[in-house]
Amino acid sequence: TKRGLEQDNQAVKESVQTVSVVEGGNLTARITANPRNPQLIELKNVLNKLLDVLQARVGSDMNAIHKIFEEYKSLDFRNKLENASGSVELTTNALGDEIVKMLKQSSDFANALANESGKLQTAVQSLTTSSNSQAQSLEETAAALEEITSSMQNVSVKTSDVITQSEEIKNVTGIIGDIADQINLLALNAA
Repeated sequence: TKRGLEQDNQAVKESVQTVSVVEGGNLTARITANPRNPQLIELKNVLNKLLDVLQARVGSDMNAIHKIFEEYKSLDFRNKLENASGSVELTTNALGDEIVKMLKQSSDFANALANESGKLQTAVQSLTTSSNSQAQSLEETAAALEEITSSMQNVSVKTSDVITQSEEIKNVTGIIGDIADQINLLALNAA
């Protein structure tokens, strides 16, 4: 009948429009016109079920999902999909949240590392200053020992005592030199 053909034509026309809307990214569109032809009714029902599955598995708005993916590709994880209900939408939001959490942890770790690095640098500078001061003191001590040795060589009265004392002083100098070497090694290792 003519009325049945008009219903079928209207249903086909709306189906084409619905497909066009879906192609535009809107997965909430459905065919609402009721055709008269049983095959067109079945086609309408199958297409609507397909759209139901797509909306449940993906989400409502493909354009919004695509926009978020583009932001993620640009390493911008600030935005989320509003009113997420489809699996892809929910997973996308969860993934974004997890990435933001990981980035925050990395940032906190980097800040803590920078802080500790600053403390270490201060300690190394302090140790270097202390080492240099000790090295200077050791040089002064060595110079004083040389003067004492020179003076002792000029004294002939207590030659044997002076020689013994001189040997002891040289041993002390060696120990001090060993200590200085150890301190310098420690300073180098700390740096």
